[in-house]
Amino acid sequence: MLRNNLKLLLNPNNKIEFKNNNVNNNFNNLIIEKARHEGYYTAAVINGVKSIQLCSKYNPEQEAKRFVQTNYKQINDAERIFIYGFGLGYHILELAKYNKELIVIECNTAVFKDIISDIDFTELFSKKNVKFLISSNISDIKDIFESIGENTDLFLVHQPSLDIIPDDLQGLKITIKNYSIKINNIRNNSELLISNRNINLQRDELNFRSLKGIFQGRDVVLVSAGPSLINSLSQLKIMSNNVIICCVGRALKPLLDYGITPDVTMLVDPHDIVNAQFEGIDKVHTSKIKLFYSESSCPKVIDNYFGEKYLVDTVDSGGSVATTFFSALAELKVKSIALIGQDLAYSYNKTHIDSQALINKNNLLEVPGINNNTVLTSYSLNIFKLWFEDKANELKDSISLYNCTNEGAYIKGFLHISIDDYYTFINIK
Repeated sequence: MLRNNLKLLLNPNNKIEFKNNNVNNNFNNLIIEKARHEGYYTAAVINGVKSIQLCSKYNPEQEAKRFVQTNYKQINDAERIFIYGFGLGYHILELAKYNKELIVIECNTAVFKDIISDIDFTELFSKKNVKFLISSNISDIKDIFESIGENTDLFLVHQPSLDIIPDDLQGLKITIKNYSIKINNIRNNSELLISNRNINLQRDELNFRSLKGIFQGRDVVLVSAGPSLINSLSQLKIMSNNVIICCVGRALKPLLDYGITPDVTMLVDPHDIVNAQFEGIDKVHTSKIKLFYSESSCPKVIDNYFGEKYLVDTVDSGGSVATTFFSALAELKVKSIALIGQDLAYSYNKTHIDSQALINKNNLLEVPGINNNTVLTSYSLNIFKLWFEDKANELKDSISLYNCTNEGAYIKGFLHISIDDYYTFINIK
């Protein structure tokens, strides 16, 4: 059976790599049985006392049809479909019926090899529109991600397959989950993003790059609205006249309420609800604060803003206002960037400085914290943490990076110091 399946799989369109790259696979005990519905198989992967069912015990075909039906509109609109997780292939067969290019990714190579050793996949592996990447090599997976069109392609996840990723590849599991959240958020808001972009590109505003002469070679503080910002306001006020202070929109009111007037604030949210971050701020304040905005930002906020406005375009957005702002500052060739209030975690059991206590703690991750502890974060916040770490590696020889956030996730590549030490440090330099 394995030989026949591999004969179909091993072609130039597919990459099949069974070497484990020194991965300790704790999810490799596979049990295949006949499903209750005649003519179908079911399977479970055992890890100690934990059993993960790869598909329905009763009717895997109906389960696969429901999976596809749930994502029908997105599948129909997509140019290509990428899916993580082979399972027993039933959902792949259903997706293949759309006759679109379908790319299947699977990193538990041991389980995949056992499955194709026992079940005949001639029908599936003969599909001309289906390609396979079977590999535990993280760089192979990341190369695939980079090829996905954010506005044109669809990325789906087969949850049972995600659950059997070996513990040694948990970083990959997080990356897959995070990427799924990111790209599907973009697709879900595509009509609004296009509408906003059409409005904002008609504006006769300056480009943010026109400020390079002001920012180049300067020390900049980038303030976010994480829960720990409340503990940093007094120190931030002391040094506000000696650095350029930039803040995301949600941090603007907390800064102004404390008597701190930032130099620049930024907007990227496309939804009208973001207007609440700017409502009630008087003209005197906003006239002194420059507004950076992205092409897809909410037009209503831009229309009502009284200060100078600058379009931020063609930068690596990273998926959040803070990451977009960070990229813009890097492009302006600043001397240093210090993060404040960038918790990237639920410090004090809250999401933001101005939010209520977090009630639901389901599906959260534990990651290393700034203060030699562990902190709770979400998959989406972890996207941004990983993005900052990639950027830190990219900019390590050109910009000094500091994390002066009081509490939260540890960001590799940043020097973690207190605000007081940072202020002393930049003055000495």
